[in-house]
Parts: sequence; structure tokens; C-alpha cells
Amino acid sequence: MDVGKLLIDISVFGFFYFIALLAYDHFFGEKLQLERSSAKQVVNKKRGSST
Repeated sequence: MDVGKLLIDISVFGFFYFIALLAYDHFFGEKLQLERSSAKQVVNKKRGSST
């Protein structure tokens, strides 16, 4: 078992995982925020109509 090779594999995997997270947040983060804000507006409308 080569410890050095294992550390390199872990660091490379962590690097790509970090890049994937950044890309996912960049492309889908805004859409998720828009969906959340629109969902809040729908809930507020339902509350307003019920009163």
C-alpha cells in the first residue's frame, strides 16, 4: 500500500469534487433561489386569500 499514491488520489478527488460543487452552485444555485422565492410568494398569496 503506497501512502503517497493514496494521498494524491484523495487530493485529486477532493479537487474535482470541489470544482463540481462550485459549478453546480454557479449553474443551479440561482435557479434554486428563484424557485424558493417564487414558492414563498405562492405561500403568501394563499395566506392573503384565506383571510
